[in-house]
Amino acid sequence: MYTGWYNSFKVNRPLTDDERRAKLPKKSQAGVIPDTYSSLVSFNSTYMEFVDRRDRLRGMFGTSFVGLLVIAVLIGGAGLIYYLLNMKINNVNPWLFYGAPGAIALLLLAFTWFSWRYQFGKDIFTYTRYPIRFNRKNRMVYIFCGGKEKVKAVSWDDVFWHIGRGYQNKFLIDLRGHIIDSNEVKYTFSVGHYSDDSQPEKILALWEFIVRYMDNSPEEVFEDPLDRCIDYSKSRSLKNCYISAFSSMWLPAIYFRHWIFMIFYPIVYILTIGRWLTLKSCKEPVWPDYINEQCQIAENDDNWLQEPKFHSEFAEIPEINKRNVERRKNQIKL
Repeated sequence: MYTGWYNSFKVNRPLTDDERRAKLPKKSQAGVIPDTYSSLVSFNSTYMEFVDRRDRLRGMFGTSFVGLLVIAVLIGGAGLIYYLLNMKINNVNPWLFYGAPGAIALLLLAFTWFSWRYQFGKDIFTYTRYPIRFNRKNRMVYIFCGGKEKVKAVSWDDVFWHIGRGYQNKFLIDLRGHIIDSNEVKYTFSVGHYSDDSQPEKILALWEFIVRYMDNSPEEVFEDPLDRCIDYSKSRSLKNCYISAFSSMWLPAIYFRHWIFMIFYPIVYILTIGRWLTLKSCKEPVWPDYINEQCQIAENDDNWLQEPKFHSEFAEIPEINKRNVERRKNQIKL
């Protein structure tokens, strides 16, 4: 689940046999219906932009519930230290009297550092998203990776594309790209949300969308005029965070939420606040000037799609929602 984020992608190595077998063809596949499955955030005739696989987990179960645990432990530890320092005990060794609170304080500091190192530092005070931009005019792929390097740029034709699997949760799959040099994988990134291997059509549909855009034309990625809309919103609003939290819940729990509402909704509200606070602490990604210069959009671009104010805003239009359901049913039949 956290592959490529908490657990970094493995680099400086040759391609594996599994990766070679999972290689994706750089051509349109007959019968595959293009679909972004709510991973697309920008679209026009010059470039399109996607979120990466970590986006759906930002501020969610890990950060929210570890955050609650840290708060509880710190409050409990501080209360215990206060109690020990104010105990009225005669004939107690001063080393024990002051050593126990000191030891507890050190344990609290170590716990806080560990939580920051392995959880919060990878999520809060970072970037709201790590987009991947595809420029069809100069056939470049730009990866916003943050850190010191911040951005990587690579030719579309030089990326090894395949269906990747999670390192721990091997049933999770995603669209993954390798930058290769001297027959070694030097950098790896993912595009769009991950799925599970019972639904490979989601990854194939996303790949079909990208291939048609890069090698054919922006118009050919949409098989129906009602498909011409973006589902995913960049907004950090509470509404967006609630939608993300709700949709992240276990599917059977969503179906039976009215029977288990005493458990279901408190968890959703905790995740909503956790995601909202996380994203509010983060900076918006800013592309370097040289990339913006290469990605100029014509003012009269008919393919410049309106971005939604909240997730699935346009799906609230009955005709678009009906078309979405129809398209995805047909996708599953393949």
